Amino acid sequence: MGYLAVSDTELAIFKTTKTSMHPGPRGEPLTRVPLTNLVGVRLDERRVVSFLELRFADDAVWTLQIGLIHRPAARQLAAHLRP
Repeated sequence: MGYLAVSDTELAIFKTTKTSMHPGPRGEPLTRVPLTNLVGVRLDERRVVSFLELRFADDAVWTLQIGLIHRPAARQLAAHLRP
């Protein structure tokens, strides 16, 4: 499981704590990408699990699995990030 962090200038993915009921970011990010490199955002909503796809200028694609409980936040994030 990972944690997506979004700032005004970048996206970052962190490992999460496994022992907590409420996981959060742990340590340094696994990867960081400037928001200026983001070229596409798509939210594929399914019945229980949705997929947030982030496309970058270097042809990299991050596909993040989003649980049902986090779908409203994913919708809001996708709308905010769309270039």
